[in-house]
Amino acid sequence: MPFSDTEVTKLILEFTTSIAKIDTTVNHIQTKLDEHKEAVQGIHTLSSSVNILANTIQDITHRTQSDIESLQESIKSFGKRIGNIENEPATKWKSAVALITSVILTAVAMAIINNLT
Repeated sequence: MPFSDTEVTKLILEFTTSIAKIDTTVNHIQTKLDEHKEAVQGIHTLSSSVNILANTIQDITHRTQSDIESLQESIKSFGKRIGNIENEPATKWKSAVALITSVILTAVAMAIINNLT
């Protein structure tokens, strides 16, 4: 059964319309794929930036921890130096009291010896 010219023309129009719809759908899908590709590239860029930021924060944290430890050691050292400075007058005072006591005892002993002779 051969097709008439009208039927062939009708089929050609239907196929052309279908092909146009398919072409439109393919173009729409390609546009969406391009948009998704751009979004993925943006996510990749953000991911790299976050990685750099995390490394920077880790480096700053490490340096800050080192600085804190150094400050703690300095504070301990200052504490010891302040303790030594505070104890120094007491040590000098104890030496002075011992010296005065020695002088007094010597004077008393001399007086006793002079009175006995």
